[in-house]
Amino acid sequence: VSLVPSALAFASAPAGRTRGVFVTCAATALLVAASVTFGVLRLRTADAGVETVFGLAAIDDAIGLQATPAYVATHRAAYAAHVGALATQGATLVLLPEKLAVTGPAAAADWQRWFGGLAAAHRVWLLGSVTIDDGGPPENRAWLFDPRGALTTAFLKHHLAPPERHYRTGSTFAVQPIAPLTYGIGICKDMHFARFGRAYGQRGV
Repeated sequence: VSLVPSALAFASAPAGRTRGVFVTCAATALLVAASVTFGVLRLRTADAGVETVFGLAAIDDAIGLQATPAYVATHRAAYAAHVGALATQGATLVLLPEKLAVTGPAAAADWQRWFGGLAAAHRVWLLGSVTIDDGGPPENRAWLFDPRGALTTAFLKHHLAPPERHYRTGSTFAVQPIAPLTYGIGICKDMHFARFGRAYGQRGV
């Protein structure tokens, strides 16, 4: 990340007009060109001809433990409308936000039924996420439902952001074939870690 600006700073220094400047700038240009070339070739050979239409829906208003039934119903109706619209536009895999609701263990089963019913109603793969708070360490979970509404994969977040340091951490990887590709699940902070992506790559994702 610092190589290009460092090379430019070196080249612009008043006392830097030496053979070393040419070598440094040439090596930097060569490395950048090699990286770009590798990326272009990799993209051209990766899953050529495969297309998946994703749908994304988010309402910037959380559902907390103290939410009233009417409040929850209003938000569910809005999400259902969004998922229906995305399915109509051709989405086959719809992703809903992390921590869509904070819920207790008993209500978590109701959320699973609702997510599954939504997936079945619109014949899409649906990823829903809630925080389960049972009075102990909360859990940031994601659930993937198939177009029949069946829960196929569950995932517990591995890497916690500072406000979540008291959460329970996961260690297992959630891999799900959705023909013709294989997908993996991660939540937010998980994406900051290269080893997390490599672990999924090793599993064929």
